[in-house]
This record gives sequence, structure tokens and C-alpha cells, in this order.
Amino acid sequence: MFIAIVWVVLAFACGWLAAKRGRSGVGWCVAALLASPFIAGMLVVLLPVQASVEMRRQQKRCKQCDPKGRRSAGECTQCLASAPFNL
Repeated sequence: MFIAIVWVVLAFACGWLAAKRGRSGVGWCVAALLASPFIAGMLVVLLPVQASVEMRRQQKRCKQCDPKGRRSAGECTQCLASAPFNL
């Protein structure tokens, strides 16, 4: 019984950690419950951190050079053109 409780608590911790790193918390929690919280936790830690949804919404394409830049910066991070973003 103790092992089952620890298993579930660690699975929820894995889901919480995944959500903090920009991944699906529910999906990683379910994966940890089905496979192993230790393996899922190690994978979450080893995978790169994803940008949050809010950060992805702020990224727009530059009209002049086409890579993504930051809208809030007011200029492209690549070509330094001022306010060239397609909104």
C-alpha cells in the first residue's frame, strides 16, 4: 500500500515538473503512472525546456528577414529592423 501511494505522489510530482517546463502535465502524469515515475521524471529533466504558450504568442515573423523575433522588443532580433512584424 505504501509503495502505491509513493508511486502516485511521484507521478503527480512528475506531471507538475513537466508543466513547469512547458510540457503537458496531465500527459506526463499519466505516463508516469503507467510506466514509472522515475523514468518519466528523468525524461522530463533531460528534455529541453519549451517556451510557454504566452511566449509563443508574443513571437511574430519579421517582414524583412522572416525569422521569428520578439514583438515586445519593437525590433527584429536578427536584422534589427524597427517594428517589422506582421501582426
